[in-house]
Amino acid sequence: MMKHTFTAIALVTLANLGTTSAFAQAVPDIDDAINRSTSIDESLRGQERTTPRFDGDEDGEIAGEAGIFVLSKNEIFYIGAAVGTGWAENPLRTADDVGDSFYANAAFTAGLQTKIAEAFDFGLAATVSGTEYDAAFAPSSRTLNVSTNLGSPIKGTPLYVGGGIYGGFSYDGNFERGTGFYGANVALSAGGPIGPKTLARASLSAVRSGNEISDNDAWSGNFDIAITQIVAPKVTIGAQTRLSYFVYDDFFEDVTFVERQDWQIGGNVNANWSPLDWLSVSVSAGYQKRDSRFFLSDYDGFETALTIAARKRF
Repeated sequence: MMKHTFTAIALVTLANLGTTSAFAQAVPDIDDAINRSTSIDESLRGQERTTPRFDGDEDGEIAGEAGIFVLSKNEIFYIGAAVGTGWAENPLRTADDVGDSFYANAAFTAGLQTKIAEAFDFGLAATVSGTEYDAAFAPSSRTLNVSTNLGSPIKGTPLYVGGGIYGGFSYDGNFERGTGFYGANVALSAGGPIGPKTLARASLSAVRSGNEISDNDAWSGNFDIAITQIVAPKVTIGAQTRLSYFVYDDFFEDVTFVERQDWQIGGNVNANWSPLDWLSVSVSAGYQKRDSRFFLSDYDGFETALTIAARKRF
């Protein structure tokens, strides 16, 4: 099944420039923690919109279009959980790349997803998540996040328009040094079959992100493409790529005298097995690279992941 993924975007550690207190950064990386905590919610919503319907044969051909899933009145609420492990080449996401680390993560989410006036998809979710790195230098994190989304297909077209807002708190591995964050996004996407066993989806989105460290407030634009190939009725493989452009409001410009703007590109390949309707197992490997006008924010790195996810509607 196709899953909408978020590209992890890091905040650079500026302490290397000096001892000025203005350079203090949130630890762990807030954007990375946000992306990890919301990924399970996005997976649930994305699955509703893009789960292929099969015609019952053993080859698992797609029957009709990948339409919008209509929830029954007695299945509005859901709970979900995910656990995973992986390896990150550059977990600090910094230009000096001090080393790699294995990690483990877990997330639990609860919320609702339904339709309003038979026209709009509406969702509300709360998520608790955490990531623990094996290396002592890597930024283990704990995150509390609440998000809401609203969207609708554009009648007579393959397009889907939606948006959402989120907010929460990010902590270090000991639930200390909490930092509040918030943001909003709008997106236009299109998806459907491009063959008897292949689904494609493209999305163009804009995001406004902010947090208590106002120097990290930014606008971003993103272009995503994902292709999923059905290899068996319960098994898919896929590839995704994202191109992003970030403009920061005022990233310590009074000290650096540099207006920070970033280009970031990333991609991954993945495989997913869903032995049961409520259970999935996925593996992925991806690469990310960021080029920034502020050179210390440059980074690149590989990351692998194994994730087991479950959900239950009621």
